[in-house]
Amino acid sequence: VSPVEKSHSDPITHLSWLSMKTGTELITSSTDGRVFWWDTRQFSKGPIDTLLLTEHVEGKDRVVGGSVIEFNAEAGANKFLVGTE
Repeated sequence: VSPVEKSHSDPITHLSWLSMKTGTELITSSTDGRVFWWDTRQFSKGPIDTLLLTEHVEGKDRVVGGSVIEFNAEAGANKFLVGTE
């Protein structure tokens, strides 16, 4: 993770705690177009995973901001929904 990707550059629009074994993981979405997966035991190291939200329009990819995020463990450990702008 580069220093730029250690935090969101725009406001966080939503945060969702992950209902997993540790109880220390969460995901955040932001208008900067990034979704971060965090472990609160390692905040200083930055997110443990990153997703860039893009859409393909007229032959080009463009970043879209996330406005809401939802996680359901029954759907699978790596599956969540993100609403965009």
